[in-house]
Amino acid sequence: MQARATQRSADPLVRQEAAALHSRERVARWNVERGRANRAQGRPPGPEGSLAKLAASGIARASAAAHTRLAGPAAMLCGSLSISDGQTTPA
Repeated sequence: MQARATQRSADPLVRQEAAALHSRERVARWNVERGRANRAQGRPPGPEGSLAKLAASGIARASAAAHTRLAGPAAMLCGSLSISDGQTTPA
């Protein structure tokens, strides 16, 4: 959505970064589901929890970098001057 607001959705590098971020998030989700399934079958917790924590921090950093790159100089603005007119979207 922010790529459309900044008119950068046609930029192949922006699209590639968004796709990579989406892929990382999906893989992390599958890993969490795998851990849940193992625990539901009575198996002890495995490395999934540690991997999930590492993946989440990597996704958060990559997401912040991507959002800043998308917004460009407007990333420094807030309130009615910002891209989304000061509105935030729940995470």
